[in-house]
Amino acid sequence: MPRKLANPREGNRHQIIVPSRVSNPGEGKQDERSTRDQREEVLRRLDEYVGDEPFEVTSKEWSGSGEFIERREFLELCEMIETEKYDLLIVEDLGRILRRIKVYDFCELCVEHGTRVVALGDYVDTVEEGWQERVIMAGMHHERSNRDSSGRIKRGQNGRFADGGCAAFNIAGYIKPEGAKTDKDWRKDPAWESIYKEWFERLEAGQWYAEIADWLNSINAAVGPFCRNAKWDGKMVARVTHNHLLKGYRFRNKKMSVRDRKGKYNSEDAPPEMIKWRHVKHLAFFDPEYYDRVVNAADSRHANKGRGKAGSDPLRGRPKKKTRFPGQSLHCGICGRPFVFGGHGQTDRLMCSGAREYKCWNGVTADAHLTSERVLQSVLDALQSLPEFDEQFLAMVNEEANAADTKRATDIAACEKRVAELERKFDNLTEAFGEGKKSDRRQAKLDSVESDLDEEERRLIALGATPSEAVVVPGASELRSSIHDTISDLPIDGWDFCREMRKLVPRIVVFPHQLLDGGKVELRARFKLNLAGMLTGERLREALTGPLERVVEIDLFRPPQRAALLEEIFELRKTMTERAVAAKLKLTITATQRAASLRRKMMTQGFADPWIAITEPSDSLGKLKRHRHKRYKFDPLPDPDRL
Repeated sequence: MPRKLANPREGNRHQIIVPSRVSNPGEGKQDERSTRDQREEVLRRLDEYVGDEPFEVTSKEWSGSGEFIERREFLELCEMIETEKYDLLIVEDLGRILRRIKVYDFCELCVEHGTRVVALGDYVDTVEEGWQERVIMAGMHHERSNRDSSGRIKRGQNGRFADGGCAAFNIAGYIKPEGAKTDKDWRKDPAWESIYKEWFERLEAGQWYAEIADWLNSINAAVGPFCRNAKWDGKMVARVTHNHLLKGYRFRNKKMSVRDRKGKYNSEDAPPEMIKWRHVKHLAFFDPEYYDRVVNAADSRHANKGRGKAGSDPLRGRPKKKTRFPGQSLHCGICGRPFVFGGHGQTDRLMCSGAREYKCWNGVTADAHLTSERVLQSVLDALQSLPEFDEQFLAMVNEEANAADTKRATDIAACEKRVAELERKFDNLTEAFGEGKKSDRRQAKLDSVESDLDEEERRLIALGATPSEAVVVPGASELRSSIHDTISDLPIDGWDFCREMRKLVPRIVVFPHQLLDGGKVELRARFKLNLAGMLTGERLREALTGPLERVVEIDLFRPPQRAALLEEIFELRKTMTERAVAAKLKLTITATQRAASLRRKMMTQGFADPWIAITEPSDSLGKLKRHRHKRYKFDPLPDPDRL
């Protein structure tokens, strides 16, 4: 019989943490309801440790790899342990918290801070002698189980590949019969014989991928069945061109996953001996020698013309999400699409991806380094102007937190009611099936109810995952120091800086602007700055998001002299001549005259700001001529200027 808990450390109730986790929830994968099943199993066994004494349970539920030690949820769990508030952490097995030998370090952390750890499936209890060996054996067992499962899956897939299985998704030009398990059942589409023939003839004649895409769209050639885009573009043509299936070969194991010391898996090129090839002669459109000659010639012609070539891409081998700031944060205020690096062939400038695809006319680019500097400076300025938190502010924060709790409790009650209704419907339909009352209509209804039930249960788990204890707000000076120390020393072009800045500034919307008297079109940015974004506690972040959130507007350019010194020139001109002002500010007389002219236009037209927003394209706006291209069709996303 397990040993009962000692007296509560705080108050008259035992504080208990119940973690639960699933690795990869989703359709056809793990069921996210597993977290609820884990929690219910643990709660059923809880009486063995607390008996009739009162207790309070804090559930900690999440999804993701159990091998990655820098998950936010795991770090928050460690912070909860370090508060020395909790008497017991009880879990189904240690693998639900963390895998590998790192779980031993976590158990030692719990013991150090006085929290007892019980893992039911691993027979671990840290008040029993010898718990260390059991934790180490449990970690070894989970590691061996992972390795054995991975090896078994790889052996099975390699065997299927040799027999024609593990066939990748079919591309344009191939017909996959319904129910086909191997590519031995696939066949070529006769209509594509002539299309591919002309495709490669055009490629051999020196045409670019984008030109071939235009030709394919002109003849209404259908894209592959699994393409996201409805029209061909240069990237799609390049991908299909390099697909070895066109010459009758398949390959497998070109990439391999390698785990680093933090438990993160990274994709790397596999050794040549691991790559497996298979000849599928009946699917070849071209003779291998002809195919290789044409593709090699095209590769030579396209060499150093884009990303992916050795020496031309500074981010080669890095996952796309690990980009430098402001990558994946900057969005076009005209069409709503993200800005991407490589604007007009310059690797340090960003451009609207919609303009690249001829779906937006905003072709203005942003300087990545200058944008990072301006956004960082706006964050530091906001920190400096942050006042100390008074009692009224703290009361408002807790009032917002309590209001969020009330709403969450209402949502949980409504969600539980909805789950109960759906479970009754599901049971009734299942019972009807058991009685032999089957029909396509009833099956569709059953699938619909089951899908709704899964969605509501996932929502219920998410609603119940946030703790509801009182909010402890750090002082303003502590918050300033924490954020400043975190971001000020990071390299501005590194991934760590980008990751931290996204917490503070998740979305930046940019708009083209031009001076009243004409000139170069520049970009102005608007974003919500959330100073609570870098706090680790979910409840604290939620409570402080509103009070510490503000909208910021900055220029992503260096203004010309006539605009930068506009007000200063205007004030000096009240008492000095143009020549004297120019001499004092070390400007040309022409610059002071243009500044005076710009000021007069502002006063005449009633503008307080010399910069005006550009809302539609014009042939007179330099690089904003995307709308004149034959591929152009303006296609904005819904609510493009959303922050």
